[in-house]
Amino acid sequence: MENERPAETDALRSNDAAQHLRHHGINAVKYRAVGVDDEIADIVIEECRRLGADLLVMGSYGHSRLHELLPGSTTSRLLHH
Repeated sequence: MENERPAETDALRSNDAAQHLRHHGINAVKYRAVGVDDEIADIVIEECRRLGADLLVMGSYGHSRLHELLPGSTTSRLLHH
């Protein structure tokens, strides 16, 4: 994995996570939201509703912890929804 691009590595990790959850009887669906930063939380929330999801497993990376906790960040918006 060390020669792979970050997007490829992330895809492999999410595949592993979904497979692990399925192995334990959880109907895991891998979904990647694409949009403008301000829209991502709304897109993820709507997709969870559409799927009837009762659990969201999400990666949070690319910014410092402080940035992710600032009002308006995707992580913050999802945590407060």
